[in-house]
Amino acid sequence: MFKFLSSPFSYLLLCHFAFGAIPNYSSSSDTQVFHFAASEQGKIKKRYHKKIENLFDEQQLQLINNQNKHDIIKKLLLHEYIIFNEPQLVIDFADSIQGSGFSFIRLEKHLIKKKKNGLTPFKALDKANKKLKNEEWTRKQHYNVNTGHTLLKNINELNLSLDDHDKIVHVYAVCINSWRDPENRQGRLKPKICEPVKHYKKPRHDKHAPKVRQSFSHNASKKSHAYNYLVQEAWSVAQDFGLSSAEKVVMIKCVAEKSLKFFEPLHSPLKSLSKIHKARTRSVENEFFSHSGVCLNFAGIAYNLGEKLGLENSIHLADRHLHSYLEVEIDGEWYHSHPFNSNHKSCDLTRFGTID
Repeated sequence: MFKFLSSPFSYLLLCHFAFGAIPNYSSSSDTQVFHFAASEQGKIKKRYHKKIENLFDEQQLQLINNQNKHDIIKKLLLHEYIIFNEPQLVIDFADSIQGSGFSFIRLEKHLIKKKKNGLTPFKALDKANKKLKNEEWTRKQHYNVNTGHTLLKNINELNLSLDDHDKIVHVYAVCINSWRDPENRQGRLKPKICEPVKHYKKPRHDKHAPKVRQSFSHNASKKSHAYNYLVQEAWSVAQDFGLSSAEKVVMIKCVAEKSLKFFEPLHSPLKSLSKIHKARTRSVENEFFSHSGVCLNFAGIAYNLGEKLGLENSIHLADRHLHSYLEVEIDGEWYHSHPFNSNHKSCDLTRFGTID
């Protein structure tokens, strides 16, 4: 007992829980302590095998106070899903939350979702942080597209359905107009090129090339006009800013990924076969305005746009088993690219070759 009272921080906590009052620890600063109901104290003790007054040492308490972590840590100590086995990890996690630039309230629902999917708290935080940053970046790109843009004027005159209107504006804002910002070109949109991976040793398009339709509908429609306006804007941006072949791949890959939701073939093999058939037979504009697709639908949209942007002699469709993707030659070197393929999501272009 005397050993416990020899610590001023321990004395502070003891007074708080025994008498319900919090004395000032020093005249220069107030050190916050944690106050929980009896049932909550029992839960914390069960989780960390320590009483609340022994949970953090003096140095940890001082750090929590100085860096304003008290409120976050109080929530974390009793959180139903975000659970740690050591108090120091709670402090580290609170530090990571503060470093993310987002409040715990904004992050929490994403953290819970990721945790339920089996991720550790820190990996869940990393994913949640990236998601929120992506949402903020996307909002900024939409803000940059105002009503004065020629594309928007033309699109509005077509009286498209709300879904089709929103899709083309979103694709334009995120995948095409975003290239006008030098910060985007040097940062987020800069091509990510990766080293060779297993199974992709050399190009296959000469013997394993799937077919997709490359023509429009015979009769002009609102959708064909809208898609043509989008292609014209993509071509203008590519020309005005001198986009390289690799940068054009980033653009066409983005257009494909933002056009469709991925349909998991295993959910319905028959539907996936139907979508492959549509990629081969459906007009270019109707393929773009469809709702979901498998890898050939994504690759086909990117391939057709790539040809319009001047990649016609260097971009090819290819098949590997049941997977369709793009093969691109840039400056004499071959790469493969996988629109919306999760195994290659962090790479825009991946070199062919063997793994040492």
